[in-house]
Amino acid sequence: MSNFIVFGLPRSRTYWASYFLSYDRVVPHCKLITFPSAEEIIDYFQDPNACVSDEVGVGIWHQFIPFLPHTKVAIIERPVEEVIAAQIKSGVPDVPQTRFVTEYLDYKMKELKRCYSDIQVFDFHTLSEEKESARLFEYCLDIPFDRTWWTPLVSRNLQNHYSPPAQELLKWADYPVMSTLIEVARSCPNIS
Repeated sequence: MSNFIVFGLPRSRTYWASYFLSYDRVVPHCKLITFPSAEEIIDYFQDPNACVSDEVGVGIWHQFIPFLPHTKVAIIERPVEEVIAAQIKSGVPDVPQTRFVTEYLDYKMKELKRCYSDIQVFDFHTLSEEKESARLFEYCLDIPFDRTWWTPLVSRNLQNHYSPPAQELLKWADYPVMSTLIEVARSCPNIS
């Protein structure tokens, strides 16, 4: 077994990937937001079974990825405009901060890709195809693709509909992932 991280923007199948890759262990979704420090993220990945499918942790990748040389990283790409439209459709407020934070996370994923040539990139639109799903499965899990596992999951539209109240998000405001996103949102131009 090897540990891995799957990064993607919101509404880019990261929640689906957490189910799909929970074949021989549980793959948490958006766990990185819950760590009070980058050091705790690094400690978490010392366990060879540690893994996560995450949307916002990529915002601080530079604080932990360099210290995880044996952790595989996969990126699910989806165009920013599609992501923003899907977020708004799911109830995320159509405000400048939504666009600004989404563009920031996209920038951080592209930055991560430029820095590490061994990262595997997957396209949101082809991830529902057997060949691309098999590639993600085999890359992350180091075992042969199991079509019988994939078949009932491929057509499921799994989405995290959990929208925590602002006060719950604020309890993580001092944690590195959230504090970074809060600063990004605050620096958004043209906000009154």
